[in-house]
Amino acid sequence: MDIRKHIGETTSGLTQSGGRRSLLALACLLILGAGAITATALSCASTQQPEEVRTVLTPTGFEPPEATRTAGRIRLRVTNQSGAGELTLRLTLVDGGLVGEARVPSGAAEWVGEFELSAGKYVLTEASNPAWLFYVIVQ
Repeated sequence: MDIRKHIGETTSGLTQSGGRRSLLALACLLILGAGAITATALSCASTQQPEEVRTVLTPTGFEPPEATRTAGRIRLRVTNQSGAGELTLRLTLVDGGLVGEARVPSGAAEWVGEFELSAGKYVLTEASNPAWLFYVIVQ
């Protein structure tokens, strides 16, 4: 593919509403066209903002206990009102393995993590409290 031709097509299609996305795509093309396969280039593949999932961790568990989202980039935000010390949060696919794990220091009011999730049922747990479960259903 002639990268110069594609750049010309991309720049001529800039609009007021889609200008930012088109400029980001153009930047990605320039990075990739130069042969620079870097973390920056790889992150260009997903330009969509993540859907946010919020839950509050209380002394009795997560509230609400579940959320449903569409597949893609998901930002998981946990507000810690549990009164517990250090937390170890684990996100796993119910029928599979570990997706991610994070240690939340004692006294931290909030934890945020981003994940690329495909369709399935996921569960967020706290290692010391097996009854604390938060389900993320991804469609």
